[in-house]
Amino acid sequence: CIAGYYEYRKGSISMFLWATLLLLFGIPHFIGVLFATYDYDSSVMIQASLFVALFNIIYLLFRITILGRKRALDFRNEFKRKVYGLRTVESKRLIRVLFMCLVASLAILVYLSVSLFGGLLTTSWGGFYSLPGSVYALNKIVFAKLISMHLLFVSGGVIIPLWLTKRRYLSIACMLIIVCHVLITRNRIEILPVFVALVLLYASKKRKIGPRQLIAFAMIMICVVFAVDGLRLYRHYGTLAKFRENFDIINFNQQILQMITSDEGEMGLRNAFYYFLAEENKFPDFGEAHTYIRLLLIAVPTKYSLGLKPRDFAISMGSAYINNFSNTSYSMHPTLYGDCYANLGWLGVLLGIFWAFFAFVIDKLANRKNLVVKSALMVLFGVMYVIIGRGSVYNGCHLAFISALYLLVLNLALTAANAANVCLLKAPQHLS
Repeated sequence: CIAGYYEYRKGSISMFLWATLLLLFGIPHFIGVLFATYDYDSSVMIQASLFVALFNIIYLLFRITILGRKRALDFRNEFKRKVYGLRTVESKRLIRVLFMCLVASLAILVYLSVSLFGGLLTTSWGGFYSLPGSVYALNKIVFAKLISMHLLFVSGGVIIPLWLTKRRYLSIACMLIIVCHVLITRNRIEILPVFVALVLLYASKKRKIGPRQLIAFAMIMICVVFAVDGLRLYRHYGTLAKFRENFDIINFNQQILQMITSDEGEMGLRNAFYYFLAEENKFPDFGEAHTYIRLLLIAVPTKYSLGLKPRDFAISMGSAYINNFSNTSYSMHPTLYGDCYANLGWLGVLLGIFWAFFAFVIDKLANRKNLVVKSALMVLFGVMYVIIGRGSVYNGCHLAFISALYLLVLNLALTAANAANVCLLKAPQHLS
């Protein structure tokens, strides 16, 4: 709570990391300890509490040392002072392009659905999951699938400038496009740009946290958990046609509530952290900082890393959790705390230093003069922090890394086009 409040007051995007950790670990862990509803020995719960407390303290100490009295990003003042900048020709053009990118992401997805599955009603989570996922496959299906996903995350932030410039219908249309995208793919993380954008818009107007703000944020948290677990349940229906035939709203809501209260959904991720603590990290590949080695080599494809880049550590954690070390597909994300412990054991508390510096760098990268680019990066990095908070560290960073490159190339191309237009306008008329 303290770290989250600090980052919120500083106007940092890392508030999404701490909100996620509070929701997925802090609150359920506190309730579990308070009412003794846990499945592990009490010593494990004490160790988990101690690890988390030390990690948070180290993070805060270094974060305060790095920032001092400065604002981290302070998007509130930026939104107020720079709204006029959204009305320039360059900003309008970039907003238009991002909106078209968002439409294109859905159009590509619809094309894939029709060409591969025969239509939208016959799509399913299993169908999309079984599609080739490797960029090394070098076929149009892979590229179309990846481009569609990254275009969504690149352009999801356009919700903010559209809303700030009073084009509310277009902003809502963007949210609906994202919802349609998610309903087709069943990929839960794709809904996150909507929630992140809404939180940023709300937080930009409310610097102080009072009872109303706490209630509002609590409602948003509940909606996020309900939506994410609901999408997970939605996958189990199979195709959209079967979902339409078998959907019962009362039964659907009851199943979601059961998932939440029984720790079967996102709220149960922390159990893997407890399990690793109970077994003292005595599993293959644990304690070797594989996640962080992979992060250092994030720009190098694993295939071409000459063996320096370890395999996805989430698979190793999944293998340990299900006690199947021949597993090659099941992954586990035990929240950021669990990932830190699995990577370095008790030395994982020192990774609080890494994440304090990481938050500083991300805020610097997002702090662009162009408010459209800034909004897009803030939403993208906000999504990244939510994914990191649930323990999918490398995947969250890789998604943000690739999507940010897309945005950089797009912005550079538009800047070059604008510069070329200015030069043509300024050229002497007799040369034409």
